[in-house]
Amino acid sequence: MTRDACATARTFRLAAAILLLACAALYIARPVSRARLQPIDVARRVDLNTADAAELALLPDIGPALSQRIVDHRREHGRFTSIEQLKDVAGIGPAIFEAVRHYIRVASDAPPESDNLR
Repeated sequence: MTRDACATARTFRLAAAILLLACAALYIARPVSRARLQPIDVARRVDLNTADAAELALLPDIGPALSQRIVDHRREHGRFTSIEQLKDVAGIGPAIFEAVRHYIRVASDAPPESDNLR
């Protein structure tokens, strides 16, 4: 094999390895499909009025910073009267609300038989 052929083969193998690593990184970093998340029984949902920051941080798409903001918002503005009020917390937009809506409740939520699980 000539020098040029060896260099070309080496370049090709290097490019193939980089492409394989990039694809693997994208596969690992892909977001969890929200369609696979199942709603849970209302009685087992996290109550926005009683949960501490550690418990709130376990919710989908909620980490330590956002969970602390929820607790701070509750302290400043009082109890939540509906789960929709969670959207009033800085950093919680429609996407995050949709990710957590089936995992949260407030004490005044309707009973499970009338709960809307869209």
